[in-house]
Amino acid sequence: MKKIKVLWFSRHAMTKEQRASLGDVEIFQVNKTIQSAYELQKEIEDCDIIAVVAPIGLQEQFLRLAGGKPVIMAVNDRRIIKQEDGSEDKVEFHFVKWERLLRIEVVKENFPNQTPIENCVFSVCTYNCLKRAMIDKISDIESIEQLMMVRGLGQNSLKEIVNKLSEYGIKLPESAVKG
Repeated sequence: MKKIKVLWFSRHAMTKEQRASLGDVEIFQVNKTIQSAYELQKEIEDCDIIAVVAPIGLQEQFLRLAGGKPVIMAVNDRRIIKQEDGSEDKVEFHFVKWERLLRIEVVKENFPNQTPIENCVFSVCTYNCLKRAMIDKISDIESIEQLMMVRGLGQNSLKEIVNKLSEYGIKLPESAVKG
C-alpha cells in the first residue's frame, strides 16, 4: 500500500505531535525561500497533502495549485516562558491540531498616505500654495479638481504634484493636466 505523501513547506522540522496526528505518512520538507508557490508546482503535484507555514499570499497560491488536495496549517498554542534569571522571556509553540484551508479571499484598499508635504521636496511656490490651501499631507490631496481650485497653483505646479504623487504610487487622472 502506497504511503500518503505530505509536502511540508516550512523552515522548521515537523514536530513529533504534528507528525503523529497525520498518521503513517511520508514527509517531504521544502525549507527554502520562494517568491511564488508556482516554483513548487511539481512538488505539489507529487504530494497528496500540502502542509504550509507561509504568508497569506503564498497560502492562496498553494490552495489554487493543489486543486482538490488538502492544504493544511498547524494550529499552535503560543506560550511565554518566564526566565528565572531575568533574561528575555522565551516563546514555545505547542501543537493543537491541523486545519484545512478551504478558501482565502483577500480584499484590499489603499491606505491613506500620511507623508507630510514637507517631506515631498516640492518647489517653494508649490509648497507655499499647498500650505495656503491647508494641504498638509499627501492624503489631503483628493483630486486634480481640488488642486485646480488652489489660488496661485499653475500648470507647472500641478504637473510637479502629479509627478510626486506618482512616485508614491498615487494616480490622479491625467486628463486635467495640460501639456
